[in-house]
Amino acid sequence: MAVALALINKDNSPLYLRTVAEPANGEVAHKLLYMLHTSLDVVEEKVNSSVPGKNDSRDLCLGVLYSLDEYKLYGYVTNTKIKIVIIVELGVAVQFRDNDLRNWFNRLHQAYTEVISNPFYVAGEEIKSKKFEAVVNDIMRKQ
Repeated sequence: MAVALALINKDNSPLYLRTVAEPANGEVAHKLLYMLHTSLDVVEEKVNSSVPGKNDSRDLCLGVLYSLDEYKLYGYVTNTKIKIVIIVELGVAVQFRDNDLRNWFNRLHQAYTEVISNPFYVAGEEIKSKKFEAVVNDIMRKQ
């Protein structure tokens, strides 16, 4: 199950953050947010290390960013440098396939595209869309 999810803009400011940690358990929430933040360095490293011009159909899914004792972090970068990071519990990470992960990222990317296509959305502001939230809820529930 996904335990945290972040959508980060090209300037590394959060557009959307979500954890499943209980509000009373601030330590877990802080740990998850810290991991999301530190994963941005890995995302930047992977994006910058890709060779430009070599098969311009670069894969948007970065795969595993890094793994810890309890969690695996996965990344995705859009063509406009919007970053999506998902943290999955390690026991669950073994159970799902690469296709499932790509499906999650594609659904989030599509939901984000719908949000920014809304003429009332101001670019760079926090995402507060009910439709986007429904997609996130569905992904966070999947096991």
